[in-house]
Amino acid sequence: MNKNYYSKNLDENEEVIKVVRQHPITMTGSLVFNSLLILIDFFFLTWLFSQGWWAVLVFFFFILMPSLFMIRSYVIWSKNLFLITNKRVIDIDQHGLFHKVVSECNYEKIQDVSFTIKGIFATLFKFGKIEIQTAGNQTNLEIGYVKNPHQVQELISEEQRKVTEENNPHPISDEELEDAITKVKKRLDDDTLKKLFKE
Repeated sequence: MNKNYYSKNLDENEEVIKVVRQHPITMTGSLVFNSLLILIDFFFLTWLFSQGWWAVLVFFFFILMPSLFMIRSYVIWSKNLFLITNKRVIDIDQHGLFHKVVSECNYEKIQDVSFTIKGIFATLFKFGKIEIQTAGNQTNLEIGYVKNPHQVQELISEEQRKVTEENNPHPISDEELEDAITKVKKRLDDDTLKKLFKE
């Protein structure tokens, strides 16, 4: 797909790490149904061409329309995606050829990333739903039928961790915290500690 489609949603110095789309199996229904219509049309080819010009138009109509529906399904599938970047997650929902909704969430606003694999079919083909819970009034982001959703979850969590470490370059470890508390206790005498605990 043309990179320009989603690059206009990126900020300066923002890099796309992964483009996540729905599993191609989601197009199977449309592909099979429309392919059958085309095959049936060819089955009646000889009879239709012997009926006159109107039947020829019917033949080409049943070639053109299913083909257009298959192209439409592919375009919507290819443009409905998650962009995982070095700064945030962008959810582009393509509901039709002329209806697009774009949502985003910075890593600092992500509270939880989860995935769900439900059913035998989803388990066999390893696809599921990714859901990102956000802080505040931001809309939760989700995309269904994602191939290997556990890998996507891990990637988002890893990028969130990197951003957190960049914003807090020297986090205090548990050992450092315990050491600091021990030093403070040593400097305070017993009377001071008793007063603090009474208060």
